[in-house]
Amino acid sequence: MKKIFLVVLALWAATAVGAMPKGKLNLGGHVSFTQSYPGMSLNVSPNIGYAIADNVMLDLELSYDFLLGPSYTSSALGAGLSARYFIRNAYAGAGLIQVFQAFEWPEKNPKPTSSQTILILKAGLIIPIAEKAYLDLGGDLTIAPTSTWGYLEPAFGVDICLGIQVFL
Repeated sequence: MKKIFLVVLALWAATAVGAMPKGKLNLGGHVSFTQSYPGMSLNVSPNIGYAIADNVMLDLELSYDFLLGPSYTSSALGAGLSARYFIRNAYAGAGLIQVFQAFEWPEKNPKPTSSQTILILKAGLIIPIAEKAYLDLGGDLTIAPTSTWGYLEPAFGVDICLGIQVFL
């Protein structure tokens, strides 16, 4: 564990991009794949960001999720705002996304739908791969006020994300 920490610390120090100056534009996004019981999901999330202050990026996020369960499928579209704070080439942030979800069961008609606002906490590391392009290694913690099925307990999800970020 100590070696892993030292490798991550060395990578962070060696690939530092410095301060994120005010006025910087960001185009990017990430994908994540989750394999869990009872199914699997794929998420694609493009984003457009603008540095409203040094090291503070405000993002417009879009999201598409596809979930394949044992007897159903689900598609979800979402849009929202988030903010990230950069320290060298690491970031942490949070956002709110409104999600609209539709379910497909072979035996149910009409198809059930749901809509809810979710909170996303995020953290990650950007690693330079070209002059203005960076590999984005991050994670999201998703907190929904109710589960997908409408129960009153909150639902949580953790995704490991891989993406590309371009800063102009």
